[in-house]
Amino acid sequence: MVRQESTESYHEYDYCDLKDPVSIPETVTPHRAPDAEILEDSKYLSYYSHHTHTILDQIKGNMDKLHDSLERQESIHSFVAQSKLLVASAHKLVYIGDTLSRNIRQSSVRTIVTDSANSLCDSLKDVILCTKDAALSPPEMRSRSIQKLRVSAEHVHKTSSTFQDVILAQSKQ
Repeated sequence: MVRQESTESYHEYDYCDLKDPVSIPETVTPHRAPDAEILEDSKYLSYYSHHTHTILDQIKGNMDKLHDSLERQESIHSFVAQSKLLVASAHKLVYIGDTLSRNIRQSSVRTIVTDSANSLCDSLKDVILCTKDAALSPPEMRSRSIQKLRVSAEHVHKTSSTFQDVILAQSKQ
């Protein structure tokens, strides 16, 4: 019965790869001065920096719920559901990074934001793989997989926090 439950969890937990962000020409349009671009970029960054704090709180809450589920050794469906919530909440930050990378005109700032969002996306992929591994592993080997999942979830929180720090730092420049 456990093996059947694991297989069902595996099929429910799919991941969509994101395409590379759209490249934005680095040339300044004739009607915009470079200072206007910096001001516009600052507005984008400032706007989204307010949202990152709320999302980071959600990520922390979902990570704690995942750890609680793993600690209490709840069913596979339970920790898979908690892992999904963690990924969904952190993916909001990836979406913000993607939006910013499309709208920011300064190439250096755009690169920093894109790199941070890509790092977070890689962390999310790792959580997904660790969740699948834990859900599909036999009960006698599950504790090792669950430990990897815990570490991976903590890394998501760390990279999410780093992403927020990058947005805040860039919005203040």
